[in-house]
Amino acid sequence: MKKMTAFALALVLLFTLCACGETAVPETENEVPVEVQEVPEQYTKYEDLVDALEAGDYDAALAIIDGMKPAPELPPMVEVQITTENFLDYFEFVEFPEQARREETDADGNAALIMRSGYYLKDGYTVAAERAGECSVQVGLKYEILMFSEGKGIKTDLENVSYEVTGKEDSVFEGDKMLEGRYISYLPDTEPYYCVYVSDTRLAENTGFSTLIPEDKIELVSASGTLFLYE
Repeated sequence: MKKMTAFALALVLLFTLCACGETAVPETENEVPVEVQEVPEQYTKYEDLVDALEAGDYDAALAIIDGMKPAPELPPMVEVQITTENFLDYFEFVEFPEQARREETDADGNAALIMRSGYYLKDGYTVAAERAGECSVQVGLKYEILMFSEGKGIKTDLENVSYEVTGKEDSVFEGDKMLEGRYISYLPDTEPYYCVYVSDTRLAENTGFSTLIPEDKIELVSASGTLFLYE
């Protein structure tokens, strides 16, 4: 289809060029009028395209046509300075994100759902892809990870992605870290996103082990950095 379009374009150009010819005026009565083709200057830029089509090199012609297309206009962007005070204006904690979610089965056959809990850029904000490499956000957090083993103290529902704490956790891991934001654009069937990953939430069925990182167990200590966002 592209080759046919290119060929049709060539015919239009050729007919146009032919239509632009002028007849030279004879200087004497004995001279025979000669048709002289004068190509307007605005058409000379298509010379390479016509030559490629005349030569039957349609791939080269298509490449020339593609090169004629104007570059797409990028949406305006804004540079945002992230601070401890405005971090939560741009980010929200997501305990059960859909991105990078995966299922596992342990040695005893217990199924588990693993999700990368963290602070994700809120809906309505989009990182400017062409400057994603320049985005950098650092977040200092203190947090607790609750661990439940053998299904005790927790009731999970993998199908509905939910849980209910029914007792005391087996153990608690205390974290105090400076975390770095990341722009993720390589996952198949997933729109690029920006997040500050904190820890995995693991919901297991039956006697498997589960780990939680509830938002009320997280303390934001500091935040800084730069984001380039589309307006």
